Amino acid sequence: MEKRLLYLTILKLFCYVYTFMNNRIFLLHPATRAASEMFPLGLAILSAILRQNGYEVRVIDAAAPLKRLNDQQVLQMIKEFDPLFVGITLTIDFVSEKYKFINEIKGLKVPIVAGGPHVNYMPEEVLTYSNADIVSIGEGENAIIEICEYFQEKRNLESISGIGYKKDNSVHLTQKRALIEDLDSIPYPDYDDFQIRNYTGSDDPASDRMFWRIMSSRGCPYTCLFCTSNQVFGRKYRLSSARRMFDEMYYLHERYGAPTIALQDNEPLIDKNRISTLCDLLMSNKLNH
Repeated sequence: MEKRLLYLTILKLFCYVYTFMNNRIFLLHPATRAASEMFPLGLAILSAILRQNGYEVRVIDAAAPLKRLNDQQVLQMIKEFDPLFVGITLTIDFVSEKYKFINEIKGLKVPIVAGGPHVNYMPEEVLTYSNADIVSIGEGENAIIEICEYFQEKRNLESISGIGYKKDNSVHLTQKRALIEDLDSIPYPDYDDFQIRNYTGSDDPASDRMFWRIMSSRGCPYTCLFCTSNQVFGRKYRLSSARRMFDEMYYLHERYGAPTIALQDNEPLIDKNRISTLCDLLMSNKLNH
């Protein structure tokens, strides 16, 4: 009896240490019947934040048009990586297929965190039909680290704002997460996981004028009925400084050879003085051509 108790104690200790030491996060943009021409910029930002905080990250865009992966290939990648959890971004297209795939991932006994535009509109639906363990609602840059800490048993789930989860067969939503006020504090997106050849068939940085993108503002004061952005970023208009915009553009140009950079903002021109200052910086540093 004493030997059995000792064995169980050692096993529990091993499981605890393994969970605590596991710092691998798998981020996934799932494939659907339609290929995606644009890579998920949000995952590039999250991967940068996770790496900045010491996590090992693997990012897979299974919907990349020239490097599409089927479900079995992705499942094998997850199994081999053995992550702390899988973070999956959800949009409305083919969402029932994505729910089915999340249930397949659950068969690997790996926790799943779902985020993205569809989650922000339908968190209860996602938790009900996909069996995801947690949904992230709102901006995920700060939430992702707290979720990691939860799975490493460093934090209680209830203490994390801006998430939803199921407990006792009921959906529980925590308090709304505060918006990020200082957008300059967000690290540059990590493009290393998204090779342009997988989207254009060429290694030429100029092969797609819209590939290199920055998001320099969040929130929109307008009330367009067709827009989903306010569900994630709210209606309060927040913006990066012109200096931050220039620095990020310069970084993309120097590191990746980006010849053109698109703004993935809802309304980048609301503050015209900011754009004027950006233009001055580009011209004075000879980056205007």
